[in-house]
Amino acid sequence: MPVAYKIIGGDGREYGPATLEEIRVWCEDGRVGGGTPVWRDDELRWQPARSREELRWDLPQPPPIPQTTSSESTPSTEPSAHKPLSAGFAIRLAAGIYDLVIIQVLFSVMTSPWSEKLSEMNELMVKEINSGHPDWQRFLPVWLTTTSILLLTMLIYSVGFNLAQGATPGKRVLGLRVVKSDGSPLDWQSALLRFFAECLSAVTFGFGFLLILLTPGDRALHDILVGTRVISIRRG
Repeated sequence: MPVAYKIIGGDGREYGPATLEEIRVWCEDGRVGGGTPVWRDDELRWQPARSREELRWDLPQPPPIPQTTSSESTPSTEPSAHKPLSAGFAIRLAAGIYDLVIIQVLFSVMTSPWSEKLSEMNELMVKEINSGHPDWQRFLPVWLTTTSILLLTMLIYSVGFNLAQGATPGKRVLGLRVVKSDGSPLDWQSALLRFFAECLSAVTFGFGFLLILLTPGDRALHDILVGTRVISIRRG
């Protein structure tokens, strides 16, 4: 179900419930300003409209400061508001490498109780492959076991950080955030679906990730499928 919103108008009265699109129309009409309290039914709290990512760029912009003719006046140093930029391929690749290093460490920690057994199984798998006539059924359990543990580690890492902090550590270090197409934070359904869609981007020999270079808004296959985008929250 779509998220429902309410506002408190200038007359102190409560208006709503309304959809996100209706609230955006109210922003354009001037009924909602930066300081207008806005309530979301999935958060159960009031916040100023300017603090809500999905509304920030729909709010009326303040009028420009008039230029003064005084010779002693100095230009304003206030940065102008601008919409967040989509994160490109290079910075997302760097964030992905950063995350993979952390995931490898976590994987090693999770498998440490069985490290000797897994090492023996891996050696057996290598011998079977090098024999020229490998018995695939002998090392299939090795592959299934390690792959399952790795996928579980990646799932907990990706979904957990995207829900709790809006981005994985690699993205946070580089000033990136994962949001829905409307600018709102991920919920658990979209975070979970995005992880499995990322797996699909990977098994297409990386083509899903290369779509970042080819699509408007620098969106990968998993972004397109789930309706998400990666933005830069740093200000230059």
